[in-house]
Amino acid sequence: MSPGAGAAVGTILVEISTPPNLVGPQTVHWITLDGTEIAMHRLPADEAVLGAAGAHVLVYRGDGHVLDLHQDGSDTDVGQGMPATTARGATTLPVRVRISPDGTEWMWGQIISQASGHVTSTLTIAGIGTAAHVVAEATEDGHALAPYRWTLADPLIAHSAVGVGGYLLFDDAFGQVDRLNLTTRAQTPVGPASPEAVDLAGNQAAANIAINAGTTTKLLTVSGPGQRGLSATLPASGEAGGLMFDPSSSHLVFASSPANGPGHEHFETDILDLNTGARSKFGPADLRPATWVPDGRLVEYRTSSDGDGVPGTYLVSLDGAAVKISSYSTIAGVLKPSRTP
Repeated sequence: MSPGAGAAVGTILVEISTPPNLVGPQTVHWITLDGTEIAMHRLPADEAVLGAAGAHVLVYRGDGHVLDLHQDGSDTDVGQGMPATTARGATTLPVRVRISPDGTEWMWGQIISQASGHVTSTLTIAGIGTAAHVVAEATEDGHALAPYRWTLADPLIAHSAVGVGGYLLFDDAFGQVDRLNLTTRAQTPVGPASPEAVDLAGNQAAANIAINAGTTTKLLTVSGPGQRGLSATLPASGEAGGLMFDPSSSHLVFASSPANGPGHEHFETDILDLNTGARSKFGPADLRPATWVPDGRLVEYRTSSDGDGVPGTYLVSLDGAAVKISSYSTIAGVLKPSRTP
């Protein structure tokens, strides 16, 4: 049932589920923050979710078109120009994609050519009512342009090493991260040359996780308004990531894992108070950060391979209290509060 005219529509978490072993099409779930599933829709085999933001759930179709999916299961064709895929079976995204904070644009990276180690790549943006257009191009040794994060007006892009794979627990950069000014097309480096993770806050503070020079220790460094020189050490072994400023730019979360392997995995999420510099463990064990919601709570998730707890999606308050809101563990994004006509 749809809300009545003029009714407030609260924050909604959009999640994805797939059949066992990722074989088969995706199902999209709309979940309120009190844990109520208000809608679900199984996608055709030739579609896959790009992401969710603003008021839009964007879906890739195998012919390169992008659809705006609605809660009643209907959709609107809102763009084209993405690479098509001819892969057999359930569709997956053929390129790395990030969507804008309002959900009206999407950016993807694409390798154009490779020869003798030289890689030419592009970043392209398209949008609802906006034709696809290239916003960056580069030729580099063994690296290619890729969208990294898009939570502010200007996205973060990565010069990612080509061919890197393996057991990856976080969204690693695999190369230099730049802030891309969408007006001037200027690229400004954020952090060191090869960070494991990077984020920018709304107040322009910057954070990164990288190997501390001359050591094997990972170091989290925060710089910017009021935080210059603030840092925290992380375990030298394993993996680290999940680096995210909260909506108020006053807290920063990050996670680490020994990378023991599927079925034996463990995670610790920490929170850094940027006003006091205090660091503490945050929320239950074996959860990974996914995104913040507007009210200042953190969305975290646990898969069936993580620790001994119950898999699913959790909301964690700043005091560390957590509540499980769904049994799913793949978060597509957050739809922001609005009002119905």
